[in-house]
Amino acid sequence: YYALALKYKLEHNNKLTLFNAQRALIICEEYEIKEDVYGWAVGILIELYIKKGNYKEAKNLCSCASKIFIDNNNINGQLFSKLLYASVCKEEGIDNEIILKQYLEIAKISNKYKVYKREILSLIYIADIYGQEKKYAAAEEYLLRALEREREEGIDSYSFNICIELCLLYIKSRKISLAVKYHYLIIQMERSIKSSEERTININYTYALYNSMICNYDLAYDYLKKIYALIFNRNSFYYKRIICNYYELILYKCKNEEDVKNVYKKLGNNTNSLQDEDIAL
Repeated sequence: YYALALKYKLEHNNKLTLFNAQRALIICEEYEIKEDVYGWAVGILIELYIKKGNYKEAKNLCSCASKIFIDNNNINGQLFSKLLYASVCKEEGIDNEIILKQYLEIAKISNKYKVYKREILSLIYIADIYGQEKKYAAAEEYLLRALEREREEGIDSYSFNICIELCLLYIKSRKISLAVKYHYLIIQMERSIKSSEERTININYTYALYNSMICNYDLAYDYLKKIYALIFNRNSFYYKRIICNYYELILYKCKNEEDVKNVYKKLGNNTNSLQDEDIAL
């Protein structure tokens, strides 16, 4: 059931991912299985609960997963649990300084125990926070550190994600030549990579921002339209910002005043689901 949960996760089938992950947990609990697979199955559920905005249950499961990995002396699993917990805190709107401390601590421990994949992830998440705060130089520094760590350790698991983040960063900081460079790089890399749901969202969002930057609003809209169904019911602040960009591009496509009025009328009900504090920039 755990293997099936992973399979359906890659296929973006949240319903079957949830079903199989829950079945895996039931079996582990019924037969008192305490091996690492129990913790990894819990991790899948945590990710699903984060998507649904069920942060209380996600935090409870983080504690459960952490205990399993501590009992099994699995440092990789422990770091995985800490990363998930920090992600929950971030989605809850905990102050960025607190989240940064968590990620920095995870990066430090990861480096100490040579669990470099977790260190790289931590560096990416640190860069993401700095990027949100428009501290672009700091964000670039951490992304380049993550890329360098990958090269030093012969890891290529996150190169694509890092390049996406760099492209987004250079778009936002208006470093056009670098944005163009990384845009074409991720196009080449995408051809040989099977994308998860999160990566699919990030890729299309990056392409949309890139095309908005060069005033190709129709193509930018097409990219966001591809992922709209994946993100509309998410509670994540990040996804709400993408939805706002999507609505903005719909307005760009209007040809006259009547089109604008019709769009505002259609969007009225949808935008009510976005709280003012969530979309304030």
